Amino acid sequence: MTQREAAGVDLSGLGATRAFTARTEGISTADMVGAIPADCFEPRLGRGFLAIGTSATAAGLAYAALALNPFWWLLPPLWLAAGTAIWGFYVIGHDCGHGSFSTSRRLNHLVGHFMLTPLLYPFHSWRLLHNHHHANTNNIENDMDWRPLPAALFRHLPWRPRNIYRLNRTAFWWAGSMYHLATRAFHVSNFPPGRPRSQVRFSIVMVVLFAAAFFPAMIYWTGLWGLVKYWLIPWLLVYSWFSTITLTHHTHPEIPYLNKARWSPVMASLTMTVYCRYPRWAEFLGHDITVHIPHHVAPTIPFYNLRRAHAALRDRWPELVTEIPFSWRYLFGLLSTCHLNDLKTGFYVPFSSVRSKGR
Repeated sequence: MTQREAAGVDLSGLGATRAFTARTEGISTADMVGAIPADCFEPRLGRGFLAIGTSATAAGLAYAALALNPFWWLLPPLWLAAGTAIWGFYVIGHDCGHGSFSTSRRLNHLVGHFMLTPLLYPFHSWRLLHNHHHANTNNIENDMDWRPLPAALFRHLPWRPRNIYRLNRTAFWWAGSMYHLATRAFHVSNFPPGRPRSQVRFSIVMVVLFAAAFFPAMIYWTGLWGLVKYWLIPWLLVYSWFSTITLTHHTHPEIPYLNKARWSPVMASLTMTVYCRYPRWAEFLGHDITVHIPHHVAPTIPFYNLRRAHAALRDRWPELVTEIPFSWRYLFGLLSTCHLNDLKTGFYVPFSSVRSKGR
């Protein structure tokens, strides 16, 4: 029995939606921020560079093992170790995009480019797109990260986008962030005119220059197999982490995507974001980005303060904070049922609800 069923909520219509939106009535953004200790918002530059050192050490050990390993059957776990370590660089770049690595905007942008450019993500594209997501989390009209399509819209899509969407929500969920990268980050028209577009162009140029120097050198020194072994597969695993963590922290069968008339920033931060607890080694190498609820309440909280901030929010509103241990069963449950949006209620419906209508 789900939480909503146990509470006697009407699951057949708008009762579930009204019950969900009523949970945060009377809570303001100032209340949420005020519940978090003030020192959680203070970046410590030394702690940030320590995290870079931690990720660099983990990546160095993983790559040394890859280079020295004589056994083909050890490649998958070593690739996983390398990809997870490099995912840590992405998380640090993510903090830079929020201005939480340093109090210096210039340093944030410099470190952010160093972290994300080798992963082929233009830093300013990431920063602007991701901050838009934070401002519109689970808003069916404006959010862009893993937003479910309305069932009626999906029903009338042409064959190609229908199937791309279906694959991103099922067997190829792990490639979802790569699809977002390809379709959004390199298209300057996706960003506001003026300074934002100039910044995006600069970041795109940085990625192009890196690629033009790195890939020929990598192939020259290691061959095509070396490029696959040392860069491509770890890169794919970084984006697999990106996709999986984003999906599990913003998708849940009991959390809706709502239109702007019913949506609020408080709901988006406190009750529409999930803390999916991954194994501790993964959270350590991923710099606690999985502790996601306080990150949405206040994106300027540095990653090393997220656990304390989460504890404060959980103590203040234990009934509103959703924590779920990661499991493959949980992930595949999301991939089996959380496909499309019912615009009437805001909750998920599966692809089968569309197929049953003759498509």
